[in-house]
Amino acid sequence: MLNEIALKYGTDKSTVKHGYTLFYDMHLKHLTKEHIKLCEIGVAYGSSLKMWREYFRNGEIFGVDNFGSFFDPKDKSEIVESLEKRDITVLDGCQTDESVYPDVDWDIFIDDGSHLQEHQQRTLSFMLPKMKPGSYYFIEDLHSRKNHKSIYPRTLKVCKRFMKTGVWISPVNNTKQIVKTIKSMEIYEDKLVLIKT
Repeated sequence: MLNEIALKYGTDKSTVKHGYTLFYDMHLKHLTKEHIKLCEIGVAYGSSLKMWREYFRNGEIFGVDNFGSFFDPKDKSEIVESLEKRDITVLDGCQTDESVYPDVDWDIFIDDGSHLQEHQQRTLSFMLPKMKPGSYYFIEDLHSRKNHKSIYPRTLKVCKRFMKTGVWISPVNNTKQIVKTIKSMEIYEDKLVLIKT
């Protein structure tokens, strides 16, 4: 079901590109009729947000992006306007800026943002503890190249170590709180799903 919607909107999550829709459908199809609150980092042209809007017809859909220098202000304005017409809220800012996010009990949070390890780990460190019990936290593109100037290890390595040892080793300052909030974690190739306690 989700893949057909993804193909309709041309998102790279479809089986034409990454095939992430099969992974998401497996975890989320039981929520399609629920009044969920979903936030995805990485708006770009809005294709995946349109997909989520149709998949979760009763949900509230949010997208976060700073749109970077490659977006002309006019293009950005048109993208935001087209999404808002579909009842999608666009939040403009950096994913690691906690003040960008409204105070919402998220059911689903998807990090498809910068793919930088520091951003992935910092965002997870403040967002996961605030989410609803039983909520889903996804990170895409765990195989992205490490920034060699960063003190942050690869997020994939951090997660694999956690699955083996129960220890979260990352420069974020609330590692004990992160560990307490993880009910389960699964890695599928370059994708991660956490379920919150």
